[in-house]
Amino acid sequence: RISELQEQVDALMFNAKDTTGQRMVKKLKDLQLENQELAKQLSEDRLQDVLILVRAEKKRGEELQGKMKDMEEVCGVLDAENERLMKSVAHLRAATEDARFNALREPAETPVPPPSAESLTPVLPSASAAPVTTAAQHVFPTAAPPAEGSPTGTPVSRIAPVDVAR
Repeated sequence: RISELQEQVDALMFNAKDTTGQRMVKKLKDLQLENQELAKQLSEDRLQDVLILVRAEKKRGEELQGKMKDMEEVCGVLDAENERLMKSVAHLRAATEDARFNALREPAETPVPPPSAESLTPVLPSASAAPVTTAAQHVFPTAAPPAEGSPTGTPVSRIAPVDVAR
């Protein structure tokens, strides 16, 4: 408490015209200029750091835009390839449906001989024999066994129409 009071007394007795007072005023002005210069340098350093970060982000943005353009080109190529494949699938589907329709519509060209007595004898498969599958079940694993009188295994009424425009 005594030191505080002593400082207050010294402050009241301060005389700027005195030699000591003039030195103190000069010292204060020098310190203020030094503080201003340091603050300016500090802000310039911060500004430089920010400018460096901005330049780095601009460069990164340009790189990402280049990569994006490359990816857009790849997507365009993939879209064209996909479109070509879709047309090919539609063409093959139509050809398959035409062949299936023609096979159902046309009678068999070779006459089927009447069954012999031996072919009418049932043959039981052995326990180790593989299960019998039709060609349609090989091509379409979920296909049902051939329907009675159907050469393809699928009744005509169950064939779904194919939309070629897909």
